[in-house]
Amino acid sequence: MNKLKSITRFISGLTIGALLFGIAAVPSASAAELVFSGDQPSVFNQSEDSSIQFAVGAQDNNNNAFQASLYVEGPIGEQNSQKKLISTQEYLGNILNLFEWDGEFDGINVDPGYYDITIESGQTDTIKHEVLVVADETKLSFDKVPKTQFTLGEVAEDYSIELENFIAKTDLEIWAIEKNNPNAVYLLIEEYTYNSDLIHTFKFDGKNINDEDLNPGTYELYAEGTYDDEGETTKTSQLPFVVEVLPETDAVQLDIVGSTASVHTLGEKDYNVNVELSKYDGNEVEVSVAILNDNNFYIPIETHIYTSNGTHEFVLDLSDYEVGSYDAQVIGQYGNNKETNEVLFDFEVKKVADNTCAGYKDIDSDDPNCKALMWLQDENIMTGQGNGDFFDPNGTLNRAEVSKISTEAHNKYNENVNYCGNSKPFPDVALDQWFSNYICRAKAIGMVTGYKAPDANAGLFIPGNAVSVIEMFAILLRPLDGETFISGAAFGLDGDEWYSPYANYADDNNLYTANNLSTTKSASRLTVGLFLYEMHEAGLL
Repeated sequence: MNKLKSITRFISGLTIGALLFGIAAVPSASAAELVFSGDQPSVFNQSEDSSIQFAVGAQDNNNNAFQASLYVEGPIGEQNSQKKLISTQEYLGNILNLFEWDGEFDGINVDPGYYDITIESGQTDTIKHEVLVVADETKLSFDKVPKTQFTLGEVAEDYSIELENFIAKTDLEIWAIEKNNPNAVYLLIEEYTYNSDLIHTFKFDGKNINDEDLNPGTYELYAEGTYDDEGETTKTSQLPFVVEVLPETDAVQLDIVGSTASVHTLGEKDYNVNVELSKYDGNEVEVSVAILNDNNFYIPIETHIYTSNGTHEFVLDLSDYEVGSYDAQVIGQYGNNKETNEVLFDFEVKKVADNTCAGYKDIDSDDPNCKALMWLQDENIMTGQGNGDFFDPNGTLNRAEVSKISTEAHNKYNENVNYCGNSKPFPDVALDQWFSNYICRAKAIGMVTGYKAPDANAGLFIPGNAVSVIEMFAILLRPLDGETFISGAAFGLDGDEWYSPYANYADDNNLYTANNLSTTKSASRLTVGLFLYEMHEAGLL
């Protein structure tokens, strides 16, 4: 190695400096500025180069004298990274200096890696450049060669390439050239690697990168690595590896016969694939059905061993498979690493047919009330019980629940408003109950009034009582704006009771149908839902 040295060139005159740096000769009152002049080297090979030089110019129309220093820091990102002062140069006016580094720290070669080259001065901004230091010549060599003959149709063999002294990201390519036809060049593998001491394994299956069989013949295989930003390239250092590709023998054949379903519905019977084996040669044939995964690998899900020609059935359990489309293959292995032909097929997995109404497991899709229940769900008025799987049409609703449904259905409720303040709406409705704010709002707009004398519960609301049909009429109809309720006999009820105007309105507008309605009859969830839907159909909601 040469010792570090500096070469200084003083160039006088503003015009000459401007020509050197490509800078317009315009006087400047600003501080001096350092710039790299021209293209700077980005790779330093310690086995080939004695030193590396960086041309750094100064633009200073005020002719100030100052010093600039070369610092080298690296290897970047490593624990042993350090920063060293290499040399210092004098600057006066417009001048070009050459800084030189021999790839050493304190007389010892630095480790391979990336290094930051910085030029620093108290008078100027710091400028920086990155250099890749390579220890020795980059090498590619074949590390594992299992055999020199390969028969088309056999199981792919593992070959390996060793990479030495690669520091930068490397684009590794493996090529095959037909020995008797130099113009027949095929790319087999194209991958990236990042490690300097890597043994890279690849599978040779007699196919090119487009999965096409090579023509039978003798081929020379070699590897090529392209690395760093300047596109430095190296090929396998040894002679190309020679492999003979032989034509496929009379291989055992597979085929899918019969009707294989293109759609499998979860919950139904297993998925069957019938495979026909022919040209059986006396060896056990291990036949697998495999499904392509997200990483483009075929994963066997069912494997059988056969010892005769004929049709064999695969029964596949797809119960754990998600809904979607799948690519699959049938392939067999036998003898000395021989493969049968590959048969590809695809299928789709679907959910069990949904015959429910709006997802309610207790309401069929052909139920005459399905349309009404779908509307209630779409409007978020009634959305089912629990997690929404069941509507529970015969279940009851209490007075608090119907008050909530009515205030929301009529758009009379804002969840961000405290309608109660600090006052209970009724003596038996505590403010910490989930329904208290709804009851406060319902009372304020005249939707509910509580029980009246001579009822034993006069003055109370009794929120947990099951709502009756006549109470339903009142709670759902009272919020209607601009409607007049006139007493009258309806549904076999008296015409002069507190509920008579609402029963009469429901009858006149065909919102409810009944004969001899009892005043104590409870309103089911379906009754409340259908009444709301009829109000919607009549243009009232």
